[in-house]
Amino acid sequence: MFKESFKPNVDDSGKPDDHSALKDTLDTMLNIKNYFIGTAEGKFKIIVNLPVKPKRDIFNDKGNDVGTTLKNRLQKLLDTLHTVDSKQDLKEQCELLQKQFGYDFPVPDNSNKNNSRTTSKTAGLVGVSNGA
Repeated sequence: MFKESFKPNVDDSGKPDDHSALKDTLDTMLNIKNYFIGTAEGKFKIIVNLPVKPKRDIFNDKGNDVGTTLKNRLQKLLDTLHTVDSKQDLKEQCELLQKQFGYDFPVPDNSNKNNSRTTSKTAGLVGVSNGA
C-alpha cells in the first residue's frame, strides 16, 4: 500500500524533501488510490491486494472498523503535516510532529524562528525495501 503510493520529492536545491514526500504519499493513499471504500454506515472498508498470486485482499474479513481506524489515523497525520507547514517556529513544528510520531521525535530546546527546517547528513535518505 505504502510502496505503491510512495511519491519521492526533491526540493529546488536538489535535496530530498521527506516532509513533502510523506504528504504526497499520504495524499495518494487517501485520495487517489482506491484503498478505502466508504460504506452506508459512514465507515470505510480497506482493500489491499497482494501484488503476486493469489492477489487476495489482505484485509478481507477484517471488517469496517480496521479500515475506518486506519483511514482516520492517516488523515490525522496528513492534517498535522499541513498544520506544520503553516507554523514558522521550529520548536512548535517539532512538538506537533512529536504528538504524531512519539517521544523519539526530537524537539529542540530553543525556539528558532529564522529557520523553520534544518537538514542533516542523513536527512532525505528515503527508499522502499524490496520486501515491503
